[in-house]
Amino acid sequence: MTTLTSATPVFGTQFLPGPAPRLGGAAAPGPTGADLVRAIRQRLVMIILLWFFFIGATVALTLYMQMNYPEYQASSLVRVESLAPPDPEDPLRSEQSAGDKAFVERELQNQAHLIRSSAVLTEALQDPDLRRTKWFAETEVRAKEENERREDLLLDILSVAPVPDSNYLQVSASGRIKSEVATIVNVVVQHYKLVIEKRQKEFINQQKEQITQELERSQRALQSKKQEIEDFQKTSAISEEVMQEMRERVLTLDALVT
Repeated sequence: MTTLTSATPVFGTQFLPGPAPRLGGAAAPGPTGADLVRAIRQRLVMIILLWFFFIGATVALTLYMQMNYPEYQASSLVRVESLAPPDPEDPLRSEQSAGDKAFVERELQNQAHLIRSSAVLTEALQDPDLRRTKWFAETEVRAKEENERREDLLLDILSVAPVPDSNYLQVSASGRIKSEVATIVNVVVQHYKLVIEKRQKEFINQQKEQITQELERSQRALQSKKQEIEDFQKTSAISEEVMQEMRERVLTLDALVT
């Protein structure tokens, strides 16, 4: 007689808790030079297209600005001279050359400051030629809207700088209308010359007044000396008469004694 015994079924495998086993093998290598070259070749057409696009956009923007917002420039050279230039035959001229150069540079800076001053710009803005320009009309509107001085708006488009190694000043202006830019420069230079001529006349008149006063003082001193000489001559004449009378008396007494 055979006895059958049933076995207990097993449902799964039992695992102990712990870290997962690490897989073996080396890490994947990074991109090499050949990979970079291959990537660039694949995108070379796109790079060239983008390059042409940016060049074309730059050219188109430049042409658009020149056609719709052109910028013109006009310049004028002004020679600065001294009222008392140095004598080239002066033997001390060579020793004073370094000082003369520094003096010229300072004088050029002073004249450049004068051109940018209100004394010149205010008069220039009153000039009829400048007031007829389109720039002046636009400046009037900007001055009211932005509450700015017209002189400052004129300075925005005006530049004055000494020319290196010379006694010249370069006065320049920039704007959108070619003919008006030249007009602005010429008007500013013209009124600068008028201011200089006015100051020179005032300086000459002051010198004339000083010379006249010195001459009057010299004439008064000369007249005083002449009067002193005349008084002395009169006194000397009286003394001669007295001396003559005394001689006559001496001769008379001598005759009586003998």
